[in-house]
Amino acid sequence: MSGADFGNFAQIGSLILSAVVWIHTIVVSRSKASDNRVKEVEVKAQGIDARVGGLENKIVGLEAKMTSVPQTNEMHEMDVRLTELMGNLKVLTERIKPIAATMERLQEYLAVNAAENIKNPRRSRSDT
Repeated sequence: MSGADFGNFAQIGSLILSAVVWIHTIVVSRSKASDNRVKEVEVKAQGIDARVGGLENKIVGLEAKMTSVPQTNEMHEMDVRLTELMGNLKVLTERIKPIAATMERLQEYLAVNAAENIKNPRRSRSDT
């Protein structure tokens, strides 16, 4: 091998080495970018996991509250009973009206008699 052949060989070797280093640099930089993206995704996944955990707690709380809420048939039964109660209340109101009227007349009578007794005092029963 002559000196010129060795120079050509060194140039080709240098070119190949440069190409290998360049490819390695690209692969490493893409690998670092991929690692950064993976880390970002992991952080986002942790945030989502925390939010899902919070939502699970809220759902459990709502389920516990829902056990004490009356069902449709229970609401209907309460509605029927309330309607019956309102009917009974109306009947009682009508029954009280004559009693209230009697009480008003009795109060009026007593007021009139008291006024007459003040104007014209009579003898008490013990005097007769």
